[in-house]
Amino acid sequence: MTEVRRNPITGEPVIFAPDRATRFSNAFGGGTGALACVLEEGETDRRGRLSPHCPFCPGHEDETPPEIARFGEPWRVRVFANKYPFAPRHEVIVESPRHDDTFATIEHPEEVVAAYVDRYRAIAADPEIRHVTIFRNHGELGGASREHAHSQIAGTTFVPPRVARELAAFAGGCALCEPPAHVIDESTHFIRFAPHGSAFAYEQWIAPRRHASDFASMSTDESNDLALRLRDAARSMERIAKSYNWLFMNFADAGHWYVQAMPRMTSVAGFELATGTFIDVVDPAAAAQKLRV
Repeated sequence: MTEVRRNPITGEPVIFAPDRATRFSNAFGGGTGALACVLEEGETDRRGRLSPHCPFCPGHEDETPPEIARFGEPWRVRVFANKYPFAPRHEVIVESPRHDDTFATIEHPEEVVAAYVDRYRAIAADPEIRHVTIFRNHGELGGASREHAHSQIAGTTFVPPRVARELAAFAGGCALCEPPAHVIDESTHFIRFAPHGSAFAYEQWIAPRRHASDFASMSTDESNDLALRLRDAARSMERIAKSYNWLFMNFADAGHWYVQAMPRMTSVAGFELATGTFIDVVDPAAAAQKLRV
């Protein structure tokens, strides 16, 4: 049964249409049940072994733009400018020296989040930059152009429309300060949950308990806690699909920052592109149970 639900922050409509889940398996002749591309129990996406030809691997540092920052010696996290930037400030954060690592398997997630914070602060300090976005593309459907584990950070000279809409909505009250319905897990500083108005199947958000507009205001304890929540999110998504994204939603002066994370099992299609309205085919209550690690 189709139902119109609402984005928790903006109230914008999203469509919950569980009967459409079977159309993917029927269309492509694979499997039964909700979304044939869900991995079998126990299966994980391991993308290959160490590559002698990967510019992100140790020993190939001269194949990337000049290094901006590194964490560890020898490095465990490395930052450099994107070779093909789409914004005035656009950097790549290589999350591990191991080519076959994913965020689910790295042993130093705290250092990756420390790099996020360090580079966010540096780019946000540029007077020409009005917004800084951190995002992670994993797998083909997630938009990754390279297998080696990495995230990106970009500073734009404008505030993106989605950010502006959410910032305006926060002026009427903070939805993220209210207890969410479909909790996946909780920690000292964060709640991981599946929004009732999810735009994607198995979508999850990580929100800080403390109301803050900008994740760069985190304490060291909060930063380390977030690193473990992100690793849990990656582990849960890699069990479900071979591709995923996560996006840091930060707000300059007001609002409540959070991370949106979602497996990518299908591409965004014509209706979504035409209307800006997304269709979810998996009940967030069921998604919350499957996303627990």
